[in-house]
Amino acid sequence: MFSSKFNKSRAFPVANESFPDADIKFCRENNFVHLSAKISALVPVKNSYSLTLSVTPCGDFASFKSLRSGNPILTRNTNITIGMLQIDYSNGSFVPRAEKDSSFLFDEGDFNLYPLDKYDTGVVPVMGIYSNELDNNNSYPVPLALTIQGSIQGFRTAMVMIDDVSNSFDPSTRSYINTLDGTILAFRMVFTRAWTTLFFSALVMIITWTLPLMVFILSVTLLARGRAVEPPTIMFFVNLLFTLPVIRRAQPSIPKDPGCLSDVVSYFWAITLQTLSAILMLTNYIHKYRKPNVGVAPTAAERRDNKNINAILVAGDDAFDNNAMDQSDAQVADGGGDGGE
Repeated sequence: MFSSKFNKSRAFPVANESFPDADIKFCRENNFVHLSAKISALVPVKNSYSLTLSVTPCGDFASFKSLRSGNPILTRNTNITIGMLQIDYSNGSFVPRAEKDSSFLFDEGDFNLYPLDKYDTGVVPVMGIYSNELDNNNSYPVPLALTIQGSIQGFRTAMVMIDDVSNSFDPSTRSYINTLDGTILAFRMVFTRAWTTLFFSALVMIITWTLPLMVFILSVTLLARGRAVEPPTIMFFVNLLFTLPVIRRAQPSIPKDPGCLSDVVSYFWAITLQTLSAILMLTNYIHKYRKPNVGVAPTAAERRDNKNINAILVAGDDAFDNNAMDQSDAQVADGGGDGGE
């Protein structure tokens, strides 16, 4: 969580300090508006993110009775701006405790660079202006306290709160500092893929490369050695073409349609290798295919071979029958001899 705290001595927020609970005493003694923002969603395909916002007026910006009841009522016409979003409250209006979801566009981000895509909000200004009816409705800056918290699954979030009064470029945060004597806050958020997402994406890319590469080596080996292949083997090579898209989608939060950086590195090459392997197997099958000799008269040599084989089989059967008869006669003779004794 990153926050900025209203500082009574300087009368404008100070960055990187924890904001205390908005209890009645603190809120009554300090004139400021607390703006709380929670990161609720990140939509890479739309290059946008959502913040859930809630506003709590304190001090002279809200009536004391309304603060005690927990339903603050503004006592001044107030306008709060967050980037391109403007929130207007009129004098005497009730500030709902219900949080409001608002969408913002990233200043920089490209979903096609998955998994190395990065999304930068740029410097988002946060400012407030109120008008005092007792002073001819002149406009004055609203002291703000800004709190940003939350995280997005699968992303790492780097947040920087900016409220320095100098007008310079900060090399440590790589952000431009605001001017206007501290009446403008600003924040910058950068979202990158989490290490777990990067690891599993790399693992899937390695698998996507390894399977087609091994199958391609196998197909080249079979073709080079002249080994004939059968249709079931060819179907294995073809089916793997339909398996690769399923393996690709195992990467966390990958774009639905192929074309991102991950696809250029692994998927497209894997599809190419697997297609070549299937073509090689089909070529091998067509080249080695021989039509079976069904209904064709045998040649003279085949008839001679068949005759020899039949003669051998007949001779073998006769020898077997003679041997069986001899064994039977021997058993009868032995039985007769035993009976005579």
